[in-house]
Parts: sequence; structure tokens; C-alpha cells
Amino acid sequence: MKINYIVEICVAIDIAILGIAYPIIVDKISNIGDRYKSNYLSVLFNREIPQRPVILSFREERIELSIFQLALYVTIISFLFLIFPIEPPFGWDNFFINNSAKLVVFILTTILTILFFQWLNKIVLYNGKPTSLLSYIIKKYKMLNKESLGKQYFLKTINEFTFYAIEKQDEHLQKTLLEFYYSEFSLIRKNHDKSKPLIYPADLYSMVHKLNVQLANSSNLKLPAIEHRAVSGWWLLGEDFEEIPISEETYNWLWSNLYVICDNEKFVKMYWSNAHQYFDFRLGAIPEDYDFEYKKVKNKKGLKREEKREGFSSSSIMH
Repeated sequence: MKINYIVEICVAIDIAILGIAYPIIVDKISNIGDRYKSNYLSVLFNREIPQRPVILSFREERIELSIFQLALYVTIISFLFLIFPIEPPFGWDNFFINNSAKLVVFILTTILTILFFQWLNKIVLYNGKPTSLLSYIIKKYKMLNKESLGKQYFLKTINEFTFYAIEKQDEHLQKTLLEFYYSEFSLIRKNHDKSKPLIYPADLYSMVHKLNVQLANSSNLKLPAIEHRAVSGWWLLGEDFEEIPISEETYNWLWSNLYVICDNEKFVKMYWSNAHQYFDFRLGAIPEDYDFEYKKVKNKKGLKREEKREGFSSSSIMH
């Protein structure tokens, strides 16, 4: 039994991938992130399986190839078995031994073709609609463990999409971004020890600050919800009713944001409105229960609440 035309078909596929498709796709890869002015989107792309790097060591030399490149090289090398046929050892004579070179080429070409289409789909995704790509990145971000080293790059990339949305006034991204940040800030607050001041990740602080800078220097007409969350301190103060102490870091960032928007009356009113609501409802005064017999306050919670109110008043715009 013979396998007809398998070599011709495999060679045609490999030549098409190597000579036509590969150079075009490599050019597309080099432009990933340019559309969003992103420094981290290309990092995420390099984490995808067809593009993920494989390091080969030969003595003191280290060669870094992507999984797809490695599959391409191995497939090309497999042609040597066709060019330089080797006699079967021990006189073996069966279908698989007699056609082993062709079968190896066929299997490797099949693997290469599968990887190629996976690679192509990822490139189309990363160069396609911003809404689809953002949703994909958020999904991948939520699948990662908190301790994962690559998680910070996903958060940085999502933040870059927020800046892109404001710059391009892309209202289609607003809902997805609002849902993500609501979930992210809420999860941080929910898992935090309520007895200690809350310090958010640095990337979230810098994201809110950069949004304030960007909004203060642009005309934002289509994304009012993101604008309100950024300039009012809504994200940093929290959208829940948890009594979590505000950290010095958060106060410092709030003041930095206020300094940026202080010349914009509309933005200052947004912040004042939210801060006043926070002060009245989440830091509402607790009546003191005074013991006249022992001449002391029995309700210590009321004293602590008053300390928090004074701290917030002195560290925020409340008058």
C-alpha cells in the first residue's frame, strides 16, 4: 500500500505558510499595540500559545523561538528524511516503516497547519475590534491567580484601553470598562481586612490619576460615566457601604487628582458631591453614650467614628 501525493501536498502547504503567509503575519505582529499606543499588548500576545517563547540551550548558547517558529523549523528539517532515505533497521518491512518519512512529514505539517490557524486567529483578534479584544483580555485576567506574575500586564493593558476610549471617545468600550472596574475595586474591598487602611494596587491609583489628567485636558462628550467615576473619587472611596479606613496613600492620590482638576468647576463639584455623600452616609456621626456616674464615654465606637470624620474632613474638600 502506498501513500500518494502526500509529499507534494505537504510541501505545497509548508511553502505557502513559509513563503507567503508568514512574512505578512510577522508584519502584522510588529504593529500590535500601535493602535492603542500600548506598551503591554504585545507582551500579552507573546503569552499566547502559538507565540509563546521556547528557549533552546546548546552548551552556552541560548536560542529563543516561538512555538510556531519551532514547529516550522522542525517541519522543514523533516524533509531531510525524504531527501536522504535511510534503510529500515533489522530488515523491518511493513506499511509504517516503509512510509515513516512521509508519515512524519504529514504529522508535522498537520501540527504546523493547526498552529498556523490558531496563530492567525490570535492575530485577527489582537488587530480586530477593540470591544472583542478588551472582553477577551478581561476574561483572561479573571482566570489568572492573584499571585500570577503576568496578571499585572493584563491590568496595565486594560488601563491602556481606558485611556484609548477617552482619547478616541469610543463609547462602545464604556460599559465593559465600568463593569470591570466595579468588579475589581469591589473585590479588593471585599477581601480586605476591614480593621486596616486599604491600599489599592499602584496600577489602579495611577490609572485614576492619568484619567483625571486626560479628562482635564480634553473635551469628553461621550463617556460621562467613566468621567464621573474618575474625577469624583468614586472608585477610590468605594461604591459600597463598607466601613474601611482610608489609607494615607489613597488620601495622597485623591489630593493629586484634585490638584489636576481644581480649575474645572464641574469636576470639583463632582468630587465634592461624592465626598459629602461619603461623609454623611458612610461616616455618619454616632451619638456618644456618656456615663455621668463614672464621667466617661461608654460608646467607644462613637469616638472612633468622630476621629474618622475629623480625618476625612482635614484630608478632603469638605468646605
